[in-house]
Amino acid sequence: MSEYAQSANYLSDRTFSYFGTGAVTLNQSGLLTSRQGEFEQEWAECVADLRRLRSLPEDWDGEGATSPRPEIVDSLEELLLELRSENLRGEQIMPPPSRIVASHSGSIIVEWQLEGGVYHEAECAEPYRAEYMTVI
Repeated sequence: MSEYAQSANYLSDRTFSYFGTGAVTLNQSGLLTSRQGEFEQEWAECVADLRRLRSLPEDWDGEGATSPRPEIVDSLEELLLELRSENLRGEQIMPPPSRIVASHSGSIIVEWQLEGGVYHEAECAEPYRAEYMTVI
């Protein structure tokens, strides 16, 4: 179990519905059927977006922004891969994040914009620690 799963039950007490058209469907064997290829591609793109943040230099925005520390990128990559795995095992339906961005202070913000105007945001300023917010 990852450090995220061990600390503060990071999302385990919440249930999320998949957003967009073409809901995730499981066949009788419990395997993803519709959207599986698209789903995998979306998760791969999110991880690639996160990895790109590792190469941001100091003052990346021209206004003195701090670059994210590699340890923060590594810990969030572990979280994303764990969420993806939980989805594939059918333990939780959490879509890939809508957006992953660096903040001016060097933290990384992960956003989910879901159907019905539900918005989730996790901001990670330290490895394996995040502040989490939900707007309904």
